[in-house]
Amino acid sequence: MFIGLVVIVALAVGVLMWFTGYQQRQRLARFSVAAEGTIVAVDLTSYILASKGRERTDTIVVNQDEGKRRTTTHIRYRYVVGGTSVESEKLVRGDAREDYRIGASAKVCFDPAHPREAVMIEADETCGS
Repeated sequence: MFIGLVVIVALAVGVLMWFTGYQQRQRLARFSVAAEGTIVAVDLTSYILASKGRERTDTIVVNQDEGKRRTTTHIRYRYVVGGTSVESEKLVRGDAREDYRIGASAKVCFDPAHPREAVMIEADETCGS
């Protein structure tokens, strides 16, 4: 019985992981056109999670992450579509300033129906996949 339960849980986790990946691929599929971009700004934001203003009791912890420091790297990049310069932004959790340098090339994929909607991807990734 225990082994059957483990198998069912493992299958459920596998299906959930596949579905999550499928949703991500579907979302990114519309960004099918590649453009060469340039990183124009890299900024770091650091903050501490605060209470949401709810009361605490001795038995319930409202926000377990309260007081923990969070860091986000904001990468702004520019690309050209039909002679028009467009800027967009990528957010990366943590301090990724070493990975993204101002002036460096960036591979950008955009939605041909909405060229201002874009994603910056890794050099070995393919647009629309």
